Amino acid sequence: MKPWPSARMQPIIPELSTESTNFVKLDVIDQTILHRKRLDRQLRCQSRRFLSFKDCCAWVQSQGMWSSQQEWEEWVNLGEELCPYIPTRPDEYYSSTGQWKGWQYFLCGTEGAEDDPSV
Repeated sequence: MKPWPSARMQPIIPELSTESTNFVKLDVIDQTILHRKRLDRQLRCQSRRFLSFKDCCAWVQSQGMWSSQQEWEEWVNLGEELCPYIPTRPDEYYSSTGQWKGWQYFLCGTEGAEDDPSV
């Protein structure tokens, strides 16, 4: 797989410097890694059709299996009975849509908990 068809399409990435902005050409391996990471992120967040935040919370709360973020993450790591319509990282996904209300709300329905970013 050739990530950049021609040399003129190769990205030039600025190095972080306080003195001046220098540009570094990426080699093919770095370009491939960068390209794959961008695709992974895009696929992780955009390719799935998850339930709305309200419906997702209702499903999670109806299961009654989790009371903390740690319990949720342990369950996700087991990989059993994962629902394709529920994000494994709901905080990440629903924060990006501006709907996240914290783990206590997500898992238990607790309004205005201390982990609610809008409080």
